[in-house]
Amino acid sequence: MDKKHKVLIIGDNPNLSTSIGIFLLKEGFDVGLFANSYETAVALLTNSLPNLVLIERYMNGNETETNKIVTFIDTKYRLPIVFITQYENLRYSFINSLNHLYIPHPEFDSHFLRI
Repeated sequence: MDKKHKVLIIGDNPNLSTSIGIFLLKEGFDVGLFANSYETAVALLTNSLPNLVLIERYMNGNETETNKIVTFIDTKYRLPIVFITQYENLRYSFINSLNHLYIPHPEFDSHFLRI
């Protein structure tokens, strides 16, 4: 039996997170991990390390929450991170390593999610 790759989805838009989660489930990924805050993300990462993190770039009205989460992940785990954003001017502002990618939202193309 093939091992499913575990994905952590972090964002404050439940509709977007659910839509992405459903798509990834249909593609065979394990997506039982959802967080909408720094505290929840840290707890999930500590208890069940994913293979990939999808995160909304602009959460809770600013970038502070996202920056805290990304810094924690980069410092402690060095996991691949895919940023999801609708703000073109922010799309490269934190993508500073080969572990970080970007996909647009809300009109994202499902081909971007094929890993």
